[in-house]
Amino acid sequence: MTHRNLPMAKAIVWALFVSASLCGAVVAQKGDEKKSVEAAKSAEEQLAAEVHAKKVASAIARGKLSAKLEHMQPEPKSTGPRWSPKGTKVELKSEREGLVGRLAIGKVADFAVRWELKKAGDDATFYIDLNRDGKLRPDESTTIKATERRGSFWYSGQHLLQIPGKSKAGRPYPVSFWYVTSAEPDDDEPPVMRWSRRGWTEGSFQLGDRKAYVVMTEGRQDGEYTKTDSWGLGFDQQSAYRNSTAPLSRHSWLDGVAYKPLKFDGEGMSILFEAFDPGFTEQEEKERNDPFAADRRLARAKKPVKFGKDLKDALAVAKREDKLVFVDFVTTWCGPCKSMDRYVYTAKPVVDRMQNVIAVQLDGDEEKEIVEKYEVEGYPTLLVLNPEGEVLKRTIGYTKSTAVIQLLNDAKRTGK
Repeated sequence: MTHRNLPMAKAIVWALFVSASLCGAVVAQKGDEKKSVEAAKSAEEQLAAEVHAKKVASAIARGKLSAKLEHMQPEPKSTGPRWSPKGTKVELKSEREGLVGRLAIGKVADFAVRWELKKAGDDATFYIDLNRDGKLRPDESTTIKATERRGSFWYSGQHLLQIPGKSKAGRPYPVSFWYVTSAEPDDDEPPVMRWSRRGWTEGSFQLGDRKAYVVMTEGRQDGEYTKTDSWGLGFDQQSAYRNSTAPLSRHSWLDGVAYKPLKFDGEGMSILFEAFDPGFTEQEEKERNDPFAADRRLARAKKPVKFGKDLKDALAVAKREDKLVFVDFVTTWCGPCKSMDRYVYTAKPVVDRMQNVIAVQLDGDEEKEIVEKYEVEGYPTLLVLNPEGEVLKRTIGYTKSTAVIQLLNDAKRTGK
């Protein structure tokens, strides 16, 4: 290096030194900012925890709470707590020109029922022994019109039954009922009617200066409230309805505080409960019990899994390309099916794994022959088939993304 270039070299070294110093200062500043944000977040969480602890302590200090409940049923244009849409089965037997059976509400009461229907699609006459005297009279009958759905005829209605209770008049027990038949009924399948309760009990109580609601709902549809049935709390009726899914053996939440039942009436007319500290917050419990949490956290693909609608075509393509066939049996009324469409079949790991698989989604209500062939008994049912249509792997119900991928991997090993 010549003397002439020495000043320039010194300038370059100095510039690099200054630049490095500035970069170091920026990195240090960013590190300090990150520490500051983390410290602020930690302080905020600490404050929130202290506020929550005080709220729980204050709720516990109130002591036991009680509410008197009354029997309710949905009014037109209103909703109540959830109940099973599948309903309880009533087996029917042929007797003269009708089908007869007994609608049993646990050990509390049973009602003789009778369907009279000349042929599928005609109006049906439905009898129910409302006064339980063992006789089915004309004034206990209802004319039910048929509704056609995908080749089947549905007959449905509602009744307000009275079942034995502490009062002399008994207690109201509203139910929905339905009967389904087709133009060509399956002789191997015995005819059945289904029913589901429509009612619940609810009441209000005072929590400090606020009015709150408590709801109890029957899950077993046996006319008696036990620890296997459900309850919920809310500051308005709709919130209490939505929250009435906790079993009476466990706690329910209200304003971030957990309350546990202490005592309740078997007819659902009263409940005694109190606040307590379960050792975790409502949000922590929701995250722990969220069946979709793991799938929700996965990266989303640009496009969801591409499903075909024809199994025969899918098998033909699978034979040509030597691929497996993934079949998803769904229905329009299946909630878990819709959840899989939303969280699983849009997840990037699942979409990526399906690239070398022929995927088909079939409506179980429409593809009855295929449903029967593969012995589908619930929805969703997931099958992995070889190109010959033989089942390699099967699972039923909501299946997480990791489990779907594992199902395909296991099927691939099995098919070799």
